[in-house]
Amino acid sequence: LYFLVKSCKDVHIMLSGSIGDIQNAYEIEIGGNTNQITDIRFGSMGNILVQVDTPFICNCDEYQPFWVSWEDKKIEVGTGEKRLHPYISYTEEEGEELEIAALTLSTYINSPGAFILPQRYCQSLCPTRACDLTLIYSHSNATSSVILQVKACQNAYLALARSIDTVAHAYEIVIGGWENQRSVIRATPHGEIEVEVETVGILSCEEHRTFWASWQDGHVQVGEGAIVGDRRFMGWLNPNKAWDVTAVGVSSGYEAEADW
Repeated sequence: LYFLVKSCKDVHIMLSGSIGDIQNAYEIEIGGNTNQITDIRFGSMGNILVQVDTPFICNCDEYQPFWVSWEDKKIEVGTGEKRLHPYISYTEEEGEELEIAALTLSTYINSPGAFILPQRYCQSLCPTRACDLTLIYSHSNATSSVILQVKACQNAYLALARSIDTVAHAYEIVIGGWENQRSVIRATPHGEIEVEVETVGILSCEEHRTFWASWQDGHVQVGEGAIVGDRRFMGWLNPNKAWDVTAVGVSSGYEAEADW
């Protein structure tokens, strides 16, 4: 994984077997302890496996590049665009092997941050199987939309969740479901369909297509292109009390594969 992040401190990367499983996971904290250390833990806020001093590694005003790898029983973290010279690593012991199928990027409470995942790197996140990718852009609740690109034949899923560790409170958006024929919005994952529209051929197996989703004041809207509010094709207003969305998850459903 290669990404850029702008945050004053407390950047977290969670490598887990599934979305929402924050205990059976490796957690990497960059710029912890007021931007002084980096550590790798097992489980959310669990026991520290390895820790190094990294004073002022995060930057409040500029995006900083990092890479993370997890192969051959070794987790490595480094700076820069190329996978060279990790500054912290951990090798799994016998019996500890964890199959990574979900990836989460977040900033900690009261430490807003913004992430960029360049498209050219997203395509190789999960080379052997379809996997889930969750991005948390900020805990400040200032963000109310997201722009994504996806290449998939069908079944592109977005989850707009209240927090990283729960999908019970999450709006679910399906783009190109039912063999790329329909798109829907659900109030909860796999719940009752709130709105459904015909979107024949909206996804492509051959090229990345751009979509946006927004959720201001419980009004969930979805459109095509990179301009939020433009080319809207689906929307639903939550009649109940809307929750603050701080986590945006993407995945492919029902054995479909997707590059985000």
